[in-house]
Amino acid sequence: MPEITIENPNSCPFKYFQPHKDLYLQYTTRQFWSLKRNVQVDGGDTHPSDAKNEFPLFIYSYQKADSPEVEFQVQKAVKVLAQGRDGKLLSWQKETSIGIEDTSGELRADTRPQWFLFYFPAIGVPMSDPSSGLDIVLTKPGPISRETVDAIQRGIEKIWWEVDEFGTINFLPVLDDGARNQERKQKDDAAWKKWLDSTGPQYVKPTGASVGRSPTLRYDDEEPEKGGKCLLQ
Repeated sequence: MPEITIENPNSCPFKYFQPHKDLYLQYTTRQFWSLKRNVQVDGGDTHPSDAKNEFPLFIYSYQKADSPEVEFQVQKAVKVLAQGRDGKLLSWQKETSIGIEDTSGELRADTRPQWFLFYFPAIGVPMSDPSSGLDIVLTKPGPISRETVDAIQRGIEKIWWEVDEFGTINFLPVLDDGARNQERKQKDDAAWKKWLDSTGPQYVKPTGASVGRSPTLRYDDEEPEKGGKCLLQ
């Protein structure tokens, strides 16, 4: 795996970063996430900005280890120290300076999930602030590959001595036990419905040979035809 370059948080500026979709916490050094599970950054366009700092509010949602209730944690200050893709390319894919190409040289979409390394500076005394530290998040529930986590850790170790706040880098995994899967599905379904509504009545769900789907395909939200007969030949 290629080496990962981590920006020095002392020189890395705060950036406008607002995820368009949910991000899922995979590993963390922050004490605040101890005994928390199913942690995610809520994406979308619903995040208000902080009037003083003009940064979008980062809204984490999570469950405690012993509770089914979803709680929230608002973060105002974040630095993105690195980002990349998790996983290996397929045998017919090649990464170039302009994107992913296939064996014929055609550009293809990179479908691998994206990861981000977030840094939350300490407020007050660094070692006593449980909300300071590093988060590794992924654009899917995960799990992120151990190879990617190790590469991120190696990148951090090259600059950790320049940053007192890092202390000892010890990434701990964050549990995702699937308890919020139904909630995530409902959110995805709502986004899909919103997109359908925006296309207007002219949209027809794709079937037919041109899209590789049988004309008799029935979607989950469609009522079965009444009076149909099954003919044996």
